[in-house]
Amino acid sequence: MSRIFEPVLLFSVLFVLILLRASLTFYEVLLVSGIVFIGVLFPTFGLLVYALRTKKISNWDISNRKERVKALCIFLLFLLCGAIGIACVGRMIVTNFFVLITIMYFLFFLITLWFKISGHMTMATLFVGTLIVWFGGFTWLLVFALPVLAWSRVVLKRHTRLQVITGIIFGACIVGVGILLHLI
Repeated sequence: MSRIFEPVLLFSVLFVLILLRASLTFYEVLLVSGIVFIGVLFPTFGLLVYALRTKKISNWDISNRKERVKALCIFLLFLLCGAIGIACVGRMIVTNFFVLITIMYFLFFLITLWFKISGHMTMATLFVGTLIVWFGGFTWLLVFALPVLAWSRVVLKRHTRLQVITGIIFGACIVGVGILLHLI
């Protein structure tokens, strides 16, 4: 369950859905996709694999909070550069999404300085909430996947119950901010 709801995978799915919703030209899709995949996701993923292989991090999920701070800082820098690049393209729906994701990761980074919360639960809650806002209908049934994911994070001993509950609450707050600010 944790691998199905991998934050980078959920981010990628949301990004593809945004591209479909934004009615971009072929050139704009290529440009925005290049910024996101080549400028943000691939370097971040590559650095994560490198850090794992060289034992700079203890595991894929970066369970150690001290290791998380540096990794999240690096990802935040790539994300900020990507958000600036996407803002230059000028499509509001894509820019809004990146503003929301950047806000979320910045706040997540700040929280991580003092307390560990579940990034899986944060991103999964944002993912489910965004799908509900965008598509309505039966997408609300995805809410039932959240407790299963939370359970898997606790069973895998990646997080405590408090950390997964805090991740859900934080993700729900980000969805709320996104709705209030018309970012999703």
